[in-house]
Amino acid sequence: TRKLRHMQRMQFLPPLNNVKHGQMPKLDVYERAVVNSELAELDARWAADAGSQTLQEKLIREMLALARGIDRRVRVNLEAFGSRLYGLSTSASDFDLAMSIRVPQRNAEVGFMRFVRHFVVRLQRTRGFQRVVWLQHARVPIVKFVYRTSHGEHECDVSFNHGLGMAKSRMIHAYMRSDPRVRQVLMVLKEWAITRAISNQNAMNSFGVMLMGLTYLAQERVVPPLQLLTTNAMNTRGWKNLAALQQSREQISALYLSEQSEPIRCVQSGEQLPDWRVEGKNAYFLAKSVGWQSPNKQTVPELLFGLFQFYGCEFEPENHAVSLRLGSARIARANLHELKVQMPEMVLGRPQ
Repeated sequence: TRKLRHMQRMQFLPPLNNVKHGQMPKLDVYERAVVNSELAELDARWAADAGSQTLQEKLIREMLALARGIDRRVRVNLEAFGSRLYGLSTSASDFDLAMSIRVPQRNAEVGFMRFVRHFVVRLQRTRGFQRVVWLQHARVPIVKFVYRTSHGEHECDVSFNHGLGMAKSRMIHAYMRSDPRVRQVLMVLKEWAITRAISNQNAMNSFGVMLMGLTYLAQERVVPPLQLLTTNAMNTRGWKNLAALQQSREQISALYLSEQSEPIRCVQSGEQLPDWRVEGKNAYFLAKSVGWQSPNKQTVPELLFGLFQFYGCEFEPENHAVSLRLGSARIARANLHELKVQMPEMVLGRPQ
């Protein structure tokens, strides 16, 4: 309720009600000041404070000590992922952690499950860790618990050997580092999705919302197609090659199929992209986008207006698909036949 009241106070949202027709209304000096002030307010709220960061570090140290005391032969690492990793969380956000476990090769799967079981028991017996629940049958094993300190209770999730989740989080972080406008656009989009309950209708999670936002920014050339580059320098040739790729059924299929007959090449240089596999998926992206200069000079409010206008009024989910890797939300579904992409079946209604 408090968050809804906060959103109703924000004045930069009403102009977006008219996104269907025409361009964004030109803002005068006062209106620009209001927009910048409200963006700064959101920016501060969607950044975990120093106390929250310190608490996260303490939690990780305690959990690592518990895990490493189980079996010295097992290599264990623990780090934050999701919004806590790419810096789009509030101080009150859940702690999402990923633990990587490497057990001796002999009977590795059995040893992995035994290790997780022992770790859960240790959590349950350790002061400060409460309501520990092990979701054994999830695709990736997850343990949910409450971390109790003198500052209160904190919801926590830890997943095990969730390499793909870490890769996704790092990829979003790389896109956010490529241009300072990215964080603010995604921040407003995330606030909007939470307030409108978009991510709570079993239709789209927060990661899906982030992908839609990033894909629009890639489409508008605010960010480069990091998953198809070995260099952050894009010129006319690179954009032309990318546009040709977006129209090619054969090349699109080759990008997403688990086994490629031909190597995937950088759209700018033609150099072969590294074959970086995580859980059988092609998870490569250019991690260092320092030096990228976007040809798009729109402001954050203009980008937000365009984003809502595109997805609300122009995007056709029956005919097109969203692909961050391809840098476009206009990928023809006819070109995705070999990938067996499902047609959309759910429509989001107005929250009650």
